[in-house]
Amino acid sequence: PTVPEKTPCCAIWITRLSNGDSERLTQGDYNDDSPMLVGDKLYFISDRSGIFNLYCADLKSKQTRQLTSYEKYGIRIASAGAGAIAFVRAGRIHLHDLASGQRRALEVRADADQTELKPRNAGATRRIDSISLTASGDRAVIEARGEALIFDPASGTAQNLTRTPGVAERSPVPSPDGRSIVYFSDESGE
Repeated sequence: PTVPEKTPCCAIWITRLSNGDSERLTQGDYNDDSPMLVGDKLYFISDRSGIFNLYCADLKSKQTRQLTSYEKYGIRIASAGAGAIAFVRAGRIHLHDLASGQRRALEVRADADQTELKPRNAGATRRIDSISLTASGDRAVIEARGEALIFDPASGTAQNLTRTPGVAERSPVPSPDGRSIVYFSDESGE
């Protein structure tokens, strides 16, 4: 019996739209991904070294060379544009300049939308995450928007038991005698 040839998960093919001919550009028992055609060069990431690194295949000479040699935390995703390859590695965005071959990590700052950080009243009915009835069934303990509430169905009123904006109370339940409420809180940071 013959053993079937092992096929890589991802190989890169190029198809010429003029005649429909397809050619497999990468060969081997590894994964090639994120192909980026820039002029007559194809840039891509591959795990042929064990970790995903950046490679370049010259379509004219059919030569492929490895551009990065990361041994830990390989490249996760890459995209070409404006004379550079942008890629994500180790939780940071990097640029590989195509002209110089130099790489640098970008400093990214995202300023928070300050209006979202201001205190405000928000309806809780659409964010009810848990409900538990007291032993007598006359009241419900509710978790909504990180607050512990007790609801009296007879009067239709709810009382916020914790009143701790910025702190999340989770999974509140009444004690068997109905005199206490137990819940988890992240107030301590844990």
